[in-house]
Amino acid sequence: MDKKEFTKVTAEVFQAHGFIKIGNQFFLNLPRVVVRVYRMGARFEEGAYSFQYTVCFKDIHEEYEFADKDSYKNMPDDFWALRYLESQEIEKNGCRRWAFYPEEYTAERWREVLSEILIREFTPYRDDFENFVRENLGPEPGKIGMGIAEKEAFMERGLIFKK
Repeated sequence: MDKKEFTKVTAEVFQAHGFIKIGNQFFLNLPRVVVRVYRMGARFEEGAYSFQYTVCFKDIHEEYEFADKDSYKNMPDDFWALRYLESQEIEKNGCRRWAFYPEEYTAERWREVLSEILIREFTPYRDDFENFVRENLGPEPGKIGMGIAEKEAFMERGLIFKK
C-alpha cells in the first residue's frame, strides 16, 4: 500500500471505531475520558508511521465541553508521556511493533491490524474505566499514565483512588 492509501485507510478505521478526525489527530469522546491519538512519522524509522496517544479525564476537567474542534485541539493532556499504540506483531528484537510501514500492509490487512489495536487499547476506557485506571494508569512505578497531580485531583473529588 502507498502512503496516501495508508493514511486514507487509517482515517476510515479510526472513524469506524467512533473517532473524530481533526488534521492528523483522532479523538474518541467516551463518557469519562477523551482520547487523542496522533498520527506521525515514526522516530528513527524512515517512511514509517507511529500512533501515540494521551487522554483528558473528564472527571477532573469539568469545564471542557468538547463542543467544537477547538475544544478538542486545546484539551489538556493528563498523561505525563504519550503512549504508543502497538500491534500484537512481534519484531525481531522481541518488542511489539509500534512503527508501521505502509508498504508492508495491504489495505485489508492494515484494517485488521489497526482495528485490533484500537479495540484492545480503548475498550477498557469504555467498559471498565475505574478499574482500568486504578490498576494501570497511576503514577506509581510499573504503571504508565497519569501524573501525581492528576491522581490527587481524582482523590480530591472522591473518585477512583482512596486517600
